[in-house]
Amino acid sequence: MINPFDPKTVSTDYRNFCQNNWLLGPQAATYNKGRIVLTGTWMILVLAYFIRKVPFSIKTTSSLLQQIDVSVEEASISLGVPPVRSFLKVVIPVMLPGILAGATMMWVTTLAELSSTIILYYGPWTTMTVQIFQYVGSGDFGPASAYGTILIFSVLIPLVFLHRFLGKDVAPTP
Repeated sequence: MINPFDPKTVSTDYRNFCQNNWLLGPQAATYNKGRIVLTGTWMILVLAYFIRKVPFSIKTTSSLLQQIDVSVEEASISLGVPPVRSFLKVVIPVMLPGILAGATMMWVTTLAELSSTIILYYGPWTTMTVQIFQYVGSGDFGPASAYGTILIFSVLIPLVFLHRFLGKDVAPTP
């Protein structure tokens, strides 16, 4: 049984590859030393997804934050509420739809991510998009379409939940 938290068991083959490969050996071995070894583990995928997809959430949330009038928070502070509590009780509830939209955008784009996954995945950490890519490449369209259907539903369920949670107020009224 492979322990996903033990980098020694997961990345042994990759280390052997780096040591025996004269071209990639010195560069790849640099990231295989120290206390935290990310190469060949699922944590490198999570880190890459986080770094690549966080701007979607930040852009959605920051644009919503810029639309909130400062006088709303100032009114709360002038009534004697501390600034941190005012932010939590006044600003965050107004920003909640934008935060949920940003999180949903991160989820949807992460599920469909193929480019960084192709580069970083290793053996047992194959994602659904890589499986679809491999099945289509080998001509097995049955399993590829089954994975594609699962991927579609994995994307649609959060979108339907977001639409139900936020209600009809998201769409502009004429």
